[in-house]
Order: sequence, then structure tokens, then C-alpha cells
Amino acid sequence: MRHLAAITCLASFLVSRAAFGWADQLIIPLNWTPTSAFASMGAIDLSGNIIATNIHFEALVDARQNPSLIAENREKANKLRQVTTTSDVAAFVTDHVRESLHAAGLNIVDGVGDVTISGELRQFL
Repeated sequence: MRHLAAITCLASFLVSRAAFGWADQLIIPLNWTPTSAFASMGAIDLSGNIIATNIHFEALVDARQNPSLIAENREKANKLRQVTTTSDVAAFVTDHVRESLHAAGLNIVDGVGDVTISGELRQFL
């Protein structure tokens, strides 16, 4: 019974520490909420070869120093809090960019394509 009481006290302390902003780090899941779509950039010319081109989109490489860092909380002038995630940021961006290109009318393929797009993440804040 004493172990249960000790665990309950420890859990309460940890929850209150986070609730009152004493934690140095915030951990949040990633959520895709685009602010604009390709359509907002104007008409895309899908005539000619582009409509028949198979595009392979390779997984992006995360080249950032801290791959879990996604933001910084600067509400308090004297205390910077890092906002991190346990999600794979490069895979998250890769999946959603691939979906966005497909939604714009491009033929995105999983296998070998006529064109390959690759890249790396250098900043995600």
C-alpha cells in the first residue's frame, strides 16, 4: 500500500510540475494543418508530359542538429522552453508533401519513377 501512495505522490508532483510550467521541455504530437493549398497559388499547367510522368518522392532526410525539436516557447523572457515531439518529423513531412503533390494532380508512385524528388530538412520551427 505504501508503494501505491508513493507512486501516486510522484505522479501528482510530475503532473503539477508540467501544469504550472516548471518543466523545461514540452512534448507534443505533430498535426498537419496546412494554411494554404496548391490551388491558392494559381493554375497548375498539367498538360503535356507532366500528366504522364511518374514521380518518385524519396523519404526526406532530417539534417537538423536536434531532430525532435519543433519549436521554442518564449513566453517568459528569462526562460526558453523547447517544444519537442516523439514523432519522426522527416517521415511526417515526407508523407504530407507527397499527399499534397498527389492532390495537386501529379502522378506520385512508390516504385521507380521517371523523375525522383529527394531532399533534406534543415529547419523545422
